[in-house]
Amino acid sequence: MLRYFLLVIFIAVNDSYGFEFLNSDVYLEERPRQASLMKQFEGVVNRPAEPLLFPQVNTINISAILPKNTRRSSFLSAFKQRMKRLQIDYRLDVVEYSLYVENDTLFEAYQKVMQYPPDYLITTLERIQQKAIIESILRKNDTKIMLYDVSSPVKGWENESAVFYAGVNYLALADSFANLLGHIHRPDSDIVTIAFDSGYRNQQYCNEFLDSFTASGYTAEKIVYFDGSDSLRRTLLRALKSENRNVLVFQCDNFLSIEHLDLFGLSQDKVTIINRWQYEGDLSQKDASLVRFKVPFDNVEVALAEMIKHHLESKRYPTLYLSDLTFEGYLFDPLLM
Repeated sequence: MLRYFLLVIFIAVNDSYGFEFLNSDVYLEERPRQASLMKQFEGVVNRPAEPLLFPQVNTINISAILPKNTRRSSFLSAFKQRMKRLQIDYRLDVVEYSLYVENDTLFEAYQKVMQYPPDYLITTLERIQQKAIIESILRKNDTKIMLYDVSSPVKGWENESAVFYAGVNYLALADSFANLLGHIHRPDSDIVTIAFDSGYRNQQYCNEFLDSFTASGYTAEKIVYFDGSDSLRRTLLRALKSENRNVLVFQCDNFLSIEHLDLFGLSQDKVTIINRWQYEGDLSQKDASLVRFKVPFDNVEVALAEMIKHHLESKRYPTLYLSDLTFEGYLFDPLLM
């Protein structure tokens, strides 16, 4: 029988900057009132919009400073649609930046927006510098901070009422992905971790995946830091092509795709790609050939709109909202394995 080797590649993040997050499950367990509020709020997000209870006196000002998102055809479209249905009068100014923007340029974007502080600022924590910027805003302004696609509360901000987290519960699938690996590979496997050396996402997205895989008997023997550059991506692909064994790639973002494999003439029989929401590939001798999850960014954006409505109506709302991944298409369900 042909020996099948497994190369698991984690596109993770170096969290050596001291950017500390609280585990969302622990956070909610220690704060049962927040867990109750989140459950109630989830019902609001999933229901049809109910217009604002009273007419506004003034237009609210909203600014958004967010990384460019290639996975969305229309950025913040669900947010805008929900705000329209809620009949909230607002002005929205959007600034998009590259993940590899210079620090000074990123700082200037925030500085420009905060010259006339908005009522609400939609932003995220893709860069370590953003934590310090947001802390400065919280100290000096009454602006409400809405953190887009951030699913773990920041340590030290536990009691900061001006911060609202709206994210996706990727980590709920960590154990399921470990089961998935057990389903599609043979025990004699090699594991390599490739960490994406930028930002905070390792703790946010990848550590629990790695811990779950390790607990399931998959030991990482090597770590390579991946900076997201095209040159290093090409180096990675050349290394994969030179392998004389089959490869399974697990990544925490879409850094390597089927299109990249095709460009380098890599057979999908040899290289299979899995990331935290999607599995693509063709293993002719295995049951699995496709697992795809839908990332519910629409729900996250609806939650941002509903948070604004709750705030305007002086209703209580949770500090944290998490949306679950849902199956978009599959040949088997790893959650049932």
